[in-house]
Amino acid sequence: MRFGKKIWTFVLICVLLCASVFPASASDTQLIDTERICDLTIRYFYTDLPVAGAQFSVYRIGDISEDGTHSLIGHFAEYPVDTSHLTEGVLSKTAELLYSYALWDQVEPDAVMTIREDGTAVEQLPVGLYLVAGQKFLDAVTPDHGVISVGEGNTHSHPVPSILERYEKSGITIYRTDKEGSIVFKSTGGEPIKQ
Repeated sequence: MRFGKKIWTFVLICVLLCASVFPASASDTQLIDTERICDLTIRYFYTDLPVAGAQFSVYRIGDISEDGTHSLIGHFAEYPVDTSHLTEGVLSKTAELLYSYALWDQVEPDAVMTIREDGTAVEQLPVGLYLVAGQKFLDAVTPDHGVISVGEGNTHSHPVPSILERYEKSGITIYRTDKEGSIVFKSTGGEPIKQ
């Protein structure tokens, strides 16, 4: 693996309600319009300079009811993650855990947002609970090799094409068990050798 790059982790859970102020619960003020389309805006700067071209994956992980309660949906409903008390202290860890599950299961993002020259990206999305993840994970670990463990003729359509494309863009050599069978790497402390 190659190391030495500065690691910027950006994974968060975003509650998209289209409101300028988020009340403790919707019943404190009014019901939420669950049919409304909202703008999710990401601003991404490093030392006051826009980071144009940076990408963020956006996953819709939950629905929000009119009274402000939420429930996880799709793949995310299957994960053993408690989101009933999303306080500031656990929000980041919960987001990182959900993102690790999404990466492992190769869940396709609902949107990929690319930062423009002005440092912003905007996407119109329906009211819901979203996971927003920066594409810095692969940059942080910068692997040379990747192994995708998948059975031949699997019914889950793995590996997902966008994941393969992301790995290719990162210069990662991919080995697949459905095409190559068992994959073994050996190392004596230097670069790993595929056998």
